[in-house]
Amino acid sequence: AHLYQAILKGEEHVEKIDYLSTLAGYIHWKLTGQRVVGIGEASGMFPIDSETGDYDAAMLAKFNVLLASRHLPWRLEDLLPKVLTAGEKAGELTPEGAKRLDGLLAPGIPFAPAEGDAGTGMTATNAVAPRTGNVSAGTSIFSMVVLEKPLAKLHKQIDMVTTPSGEAVAMVHCNNCTSELNAWAGLFKEFAAAAGFEIDSGALYELLFKKALEGKKDCDGMISY
Repeated sequence: AHLYQAILKGEEHVEKIDYLSTLAGYIHWKLTGQRVVGIGEASGMFPIDSETGDYDAAMLAKFNVLLASRHLPWRLEDLLPKVLTAGEKAGELTPEGAKRLDGLLAPGIPFAPAEGDAGTGMTATNAVAPRTGNVSAGTSIFSMVVLEKPLAKLHKQIDMVTTPSGEAVAMVHCNNCTSELNAWAGLFKEFAAAAGFEIDSGALYELLFKKALEGKKDCDGMISY
């Protein structure tokens, strides 16, 4: 999407692009010389076909049709990093890479495919098989459900990613969670103190969480900002 927007805007550097990657993929490249990423990381760049364990060929073809009228010197697949799954060797630390780490690690050690924290969460909670899932509640909140089959249609609220082994995952992400909750808890604690009631922070959070169970599923139509 970022690339296509740059094309639509006519940004002058587009014709000179040699390689697209994520931050994790870029660091991996600088340490190993390999232009590869884990399949979950790759799914954040372009849709993945879980059957082939690679970028979705039909969608690549559609994207290249969009590019045809732009007369660019490359196709999308020329720019994307190679996709690897969990367990595959993703190169080894080069002498140049070791220098970037100030000699902390010796050249020659093997590397796993670069993955982000979503894959870490799936693995840590054993939510990597179809019909499993996990929920993360932190500064933001998201749920990830491993699918048995592809979604039947587009849902704009759902991001499609994969497990580190390539299974399709439906992810829903919201920006607000504990940062928002902490602000409200602080407000209520300050109000209680102003009214002459001291309440322990732990007890306050427990009270709010239990009270939330009594609320309507749609929060009565309220949206917090």
